[in-house]
Amino acid sequence: MSNIRYNNEDYPLSPVPIRLLYISVSKFEGDWHSHLHSHQCTELFYVLSGKGEFQVDELRFPVVPGDMVTINPNVQHTETGIKNSPMEYIVLGVEGAEFLLDDNDESRFCTFACGAAGVEILRILRKILAELKEKRQHPGIIARNLLENPCVKLLRHRLVSLERQPTSKRASLE
Repeated sequence: MSNIRYNNEDYPLSPVPIRLLYISVSKFEGDWHSHLHSHQCTELFYVLSGKGEFQVDELRFPVVPGDMVTINPNVQHTETGIKNSPMEYIVLGVEGAEFLLDDNDESRFCTFACGAAGVEILRILRKILAELKEKRQHPGIIARNLLENPCVKLLRHRLVSLERQPTSKRASLE
């Protein structure tokens, strides 16, 4: 009999200091009147389909399916779709950390073209949605553990760093 043992003692219990506040699926259908707003939490957007545009303060940039956008707390932003190709996205509100690009001075937001990793990220986001929708026992624990997976993968590839943020009492739901 052979046995190879790997100890887990050297790894922190939770390397990502985040807490999931909410997750939703939105589709721009012309009835969304886009206006700049902010939240006390970080928002992570994953574009599912269509085309759209994000605005962060005065800066505008396009997004397409497979893109991920993170907006850090208290940053004015909005998202809009294109009428002939309505944008659909999943958005998560998280508290406890900001996402910062390692090779950039930008501290308000990050954008990623997920490429092949998008398939796995989307699978995880759908599992989070299912956990919270089905309301089985302790769905928040499962959802947080699922959310940590793509965050750790981004950290592993040194695309982003996480900066701990104090948790707020409540997040804006505008």
